Amino acid sequence: MKLSQETYQFLRDFIARQTGIELGPDRQYLVESRLSPLLQEQQCPSLAELCVALQREHDLSVATQSEISKKVIHALSTHETSFFRDPDLFAALRSSILPNVIATNSTGRLRIWSAAASSGQEAYSLAILMSEMGIYPPPQIIATDISALVLDIAAKGHYTDYELLRGVDAPVLRQKYFIDQKGGATVKAEIKQSIQFQCHDLRDTTIDFSPLDLILCRNVLIYFEEATRLQVLQRLRDQLRPGGFMILGSAEAIWVEIDGLSRISNNNFTYYMRNV
Repeated sequence: MKLSQETYQFLRDFIARQTGIELGPDRQYLVESRLSPLLQEQQCPSLAELCVALQREHDLSVATQSEISKKVIHALSTHETSFFRDPDLFAALRSSILPNVIATNSTGRLRIWSAAASSGQEAYSLAILMSEMGIYPPPQIIATDISALVLDIAAKGHYTDYELLRGVDAPVLRQKYFIDQKGGATVKAEIKQSIQFQCHDLRDTTIDFSPLDLILCRNVLIYFEEATRLQVLQRLRDQLRPGGFMILGSAEAIWVEIDGLSRISNNNFTYYMRNV
């Protein structure tokens, strides 16, 4: 299953159009390896044949994608995540970010957006952290991703023992917030009810979640080209209320100055606040 240059260019254009992800000119091996299981599942003889099916998707939105399109997007998107990923972030949330957000929130209930939420561990970690902090009423967490298939996994809230060990390593947390099942555990209903999962393209200008107290958009902007990154950052900023916070991935930064956002450093952890 070797990719011709024409087929690879089609797939590059398709994934960029559908998700904003920019595949480099030399990522053929990645595409071949990720799509090989899908070809077997679909009993499709070649990637060229797969592209014939995808050609019908040219103008379809995230909400109207076919099953084959959803599966290709899922396969070519990165879904690496874990519970309480990046301990410095969750320490900063507990010690300063969430207390500041609570102090300046005027509605009585926090609104948080977990963008590029993948299989849900970040959103559930936020809900568990705030429960541990005694924050009441529970927050409203909107968790979005470009992949409808990965959101199905997130909404079920069932994780293997291995996935739980990556972050939920304290038995007391597992007992308190999960229901044990063979080979894993499922998030309890009282944590699930704080979270709304929704398929969403970060480039979509029609969705408005504002006013938000906190946005986490980690490890996704690095896959966009520069102009798209800037546009997405501006839209994220506009979703925040004045005094609200935005958190990017630890390896990410705002590549240009964004009007209305101030950079804050706290114990080597950097995040951003919408100016009041």
